[in-house]
Amino acid sequence: MCIDQLLAYWNNGRLIVEYEQNGRDRAKYGDKTLARLSKRLTEKMGRGFSRLNLQYMRLLYLKHPICQTLSGKLTFSHYCEVLDLDDDEKRGFYEREAANSGWSVRELRRQMDSMLFERVLSAKSSADKWDILELANEGIAYRQPSDAVKTPYVLEFLGLPDGMAPLERDLQSSLVKQIEKLMLELGRGFMFVGTNQRVPVGSEKDYVDMVFYNKPLRAYVLIELKTTKLMASAVGQINEYLNYYAAEMSDEYDNPPIGIILCTDKNHVRAEYALGGLNNSIFASTYTLNLPDREQLEEQVRRTIEASECKLLGEPSENEELTE
Repeated sequence: MCIDQLLAYWNNGRLIVEYEQNGRDRAKYGDKTLARLSKRLTEKMGRGFSRLNLQYMRLLYLKHPICQTLSGKLTFSHYCEVLDLDDDEKRGFYEREAANSGWSVRELRRQMDSMLFERVLSAKSSADKWDILELANEGIAYRQPSDAVKTPYVLEFLGLPDGMAPLERDLQSSLVKQIEKLMLELGRGFMFVGTNQRVPVGSEKDYVDMVFYNKPLRAYVLIELKTTKLMASAVGQINEYLNYYAAEMSDEYDNPPIGIILCTDKNHVRAEYALGGLNNSIFASTYTLNLPDREQLEEQVRRTIEASECKLLGEPSENEELTE
């Protein structure tokens, strides 16, 4: 669908609000304006003017009263997916990221179901209202290594049972078979380099589980898969790999490589000590084989934002008070 069609729908929404509803956001209680208008337009123009479609056209205008804020990269169907969101920042984020990443309507729906907005915020060591506004206005902006990380990564597309932990080689094999979906989950600008990439350090022959290159960050991204909780040994292992890639694989135009350890559980205190003091950019994140629990993830984001605000005010956060 071209931008002209999208603008036509936007204009229909404007006419509904300004003329059919006399400029009100909502029709009067008991008013059957949209139902009557749908019947009249369908009889005159044919399909495409159902009451639901007219409702979305009206919402499109209300959410974007200035038509220039619409993206020509998105279709009316894209906008229909996000217009029901009450949170304007969250809606703005999904609109920006769908346009920036070229998502299909189906992929947009998946990212919303997997709560990408909350997962991006949850991955930040500190997040505040400015981070939310930035996500709403820009989508994910790749300015630093941490921008490439989410918590958790949602791998429901593998179809593996969540109750039974797979072997690392089986998890890796499943991810390779679904590499296109994995790269969509990783985010914008990821290019697949390979699996089991050799790291010849001395007489030892070690292998990185998965290697990608992120174009916006201009850096290799090394991923280690663990079907257990985060262990300090995994941090030392990937730190060695990063040193090798920085010295032998990256060229003069590349930024330092990034390491991500995907594990089943990450104790925040353990992660802080294990990852602290390292020169390399290493992140520990969890993954889930099912869609994440909405309430739990929203609560985690709330705690992250609260901790950040308390830190600015010099007050102890709820997390610090509960930490033994």
